[in-house]
Amino acid sequence: EREPGEPAGTYKVFVSPDERAAPDALHIVIDVLAALGAPPFKYGCGAYSLLRPDKIVAYFRSAEEKDEAARLLLSALAGVPAHGVPFSAEVGGDGLVSWGIDPPSKVLPLEWQDRDSWRTFVCGRLARALFIARHARAATVSAVTFALDRLALEGVDVATWTPMEM
Repeated sequence: EREPGEPAGTYKVFVSPDERAAPDALHIVIDVLAALGAPPFKYGCGAYSLLRPDKIVAYFRSAEEKDEAARLLLSALAGVPAHGVPFSAEVGGDGLVSWGIDPPSKVLPLEWQDRDSWRTFVCGRLARALFIARHARAATVSAVTFALDRLALEGVDVATWTPMEM
């Protein structure tokens, strides 16, 4: 259970340019984030990191800050080719800017466990549900349907890849 005033999780805004556009996009992102008061962010460097979908990630403590940053980034990055971040909520429809939120600590079975990132949370639960469905003897629905339904029962809107309630 969270303490009063503690945020439900950390909001993340993902910027996912095509790897060839990443250097120019990074300069634009830095300018936008500086205008927003320089929230924490990270970016990939090196070949491995530049091939990841989550090349640039900015962190926010509220949905309002996240929404403003996403809107400004989407506008400033108009025309930049996108890579796209799986299991994140798209802002502009092309995958260039999207968001996620780290799940709250209440979803962890053991108090001492570290929080997973949102995408790790979603992927882990999808993998477990697909494994269960694959080994079910009398399956009446497809493994994909079972996994998506199971994820929805765990509070994930599988149409937008956002939490239903936190």
